[in-house]
Order: sequence, then structure tokens, then C-alpha cells
Amino acid sequence: MFSIADAIARLAGRRKEIAAARALRKSEERPSIEGLSEAIARLEAAEREAIAEIERLEKEEPQLLVEGEDADLKALRAAIADAAIQRDQSRAIAGSLKGPLAQAIAEADAEEKRRQALFEKVGPAIAPYEKKFAAEYSKAYAGLKAVVAAAPLDDGIVAYHAGDYASALRLIRPFAEQGVARAQYNLGVMYAEGRGVAQDYTEAIKWYGKAADQGYSDAEYNLGVMYEAGRGVTQDFAAAANWYRKAADQGDAEAQFNLGVMYYKGLGVPQDYVMAHMWSNLSAAAGNQDAARDRDIIAGLMTTVQIAEAQRLAREWKPIAPMSR
Repeated sequence: MFSIADAIARLAGRRKEIAAARALRKSEERPSIEGLSEAIARLEAAEREAIAEIERLEKEEPQLLVEGEDADLKALRAAIADAAIQRDQSRAIAGSLKGPLAQAIAEADAEEKRRQALFEKVGPAIAPYEKKFAAEYSKAYAGLKAVVAAAPLDDGIVAYHAGDYASALRLIRPFAEQGVARAQYNLGVMYAEGRGVAQDYTEAIKWYGKAADQGYSDAEYNLGVMYEAGRGVTQDFAAAANWYRKAADQGDAEAQFNLGVMYYKGLGVPQDYVMAHMWSNLSAAAGNQDAARDRDIIAGLMTTVQIAEAQRLAREWKPIAPMSR
């Protein structure tokens, strides 16, 4: 059982909660009655406890109810009366909040319906763009994953150029065995040069071939060199010209230069000054000074008409795919 002083303290505390809850109307942008309703409920509970204390006093200590005999009791009665006023005022505030709150909810629902109607109207029009964006995002994400996955391969290539051939082999070989063209090409280079492994032209040809079968232009060029020199395979100028052509078609300037030489000398292909000039010219345009020298030499063996035709072919030439690196 609590004392009169306790009852007064509880009522005072509940009045503070009411004041705080009522302040919500000023501080919040959107109306809310939850805090106010909870504070009112706690105030009513405290009010009931205070009334119960008076009823106990009426039965057990009636002498305290004589007006003027107990100041604490007077204070309790005054607190109860003040609490009732606070409660009624708070209920009025809560009631005033219900209208704006309902209006705000209705406005939000209307806005949501408007947006949904707009989406249904424009949805079919933007669907193709959404699909395109999703496809581009998927492609970019796949590219990013590939970059992350290829990081060890890049480390292997860096190790190779730094002269750490053991680390290069350890990092590059797994990717080569998984079918990654760039790794297959670099492993072929290691076998061709005998770095990190015993020099083995046959193994070099094997790994170059795997990468070249995937259209890796650097491997195609190196296969051309191997066939032209007869390293690891029987010397075969036709095969060399074929591999040079594949790499040249992708824009490899060295392959274009070598193919021009093949046409100039008639090695593996019919001798053709027009084609020799065209491929030398393309290689020279990429900055190959040797190709520029050969082009000028070949031009001295050609007619004006042939030179014009070679230049036209060079202007109209387009790479079939980006050159691999």
C-alpha cells in the first residue's frame, strides 16, 4: 500500500508525461496520437490509485478526512482534481489529432494510387529500357567478376616480367588448364623461351594452339612465327601465312608486317605486290617503321594503278575483332 505522498508523486509524474505527449503535436511534422494516448492511460491509472487511497482512508482513518486536519490529504484531493483537468484536456487534444491524422493517411493513400496509376501507364513504355539496363548491368557485373577472378593471373604475368618464373608458372598454369586463352598464351611463351620450365617448342605449340583456337591474336602471331621458322613443327610457310592472316585481321601490326613480307616474297601465298603493299601500309600506319620502309620498296616495283588499288584496300580494311592483349 502506498502513502498519500506517493499518490501525489505519481500524479505529478503522469502530468509530466501528458505534457510531453502533448508537445508531440508541435514537434512532429506528421500528427501522432500514440504517445498521447499512452500517457492518458497512465494518468488514469494513477488517478484510480489516488482515489483508492482516499477510499481506504475513509474506512480506516476517517479522522484524516476532516477538512484542515491533514495537509497531505488536501494536496492529494487537489492533485486528483488537477489530473482530471489534464486528462480531459489531453483527450480533447487527442480527438483533435484524429482528424488531421486521418486526412494525412488518406492523402498518402491517394498519392500511392496516383503513382501506381502512373507506373501502369508508363510501365510498358519503359520496360525495354529496364530490360536493356538489366542486361548492361549483368554484363558489367560479369566483367567485374572476371577482373576479380583474373587477379591471380595478372599477378603471374607480373611475376614473369619481374623474372620470378617459378611464381609465374604456379599462378599461370591453373588458368591455362582451365581454358583461359591469355594464360594459355603466356604458358606457351614460357615453354618457347624456357623460362620457369625446360624449353619445349612442342609444348609451346600446344599452348599457343589452344589460345589461338579461341581467337587470341598474340597466340596466332606466335604460331605464325613457329611455323615460319620450323620450331616445334615442320617448317610450313602456308600455315605461317594463315596464322599471320588471322592475327593481322584483328589489327596486330607485327602480323600485318610479316604477312606483307610473305606476299612480297611469295612465301606460303602467291606473290602479290598489291597485298604486300596493303598489309605493309596498315602496319606502318600503326607505327611500324620497318613496314613503312618495306611499303616504299614495294611501291617502287608497282604501277600507279596497283598502288592506288593497294591504298584503296588499306582504307577500306576493318579489323574483324579487337586485338587481344
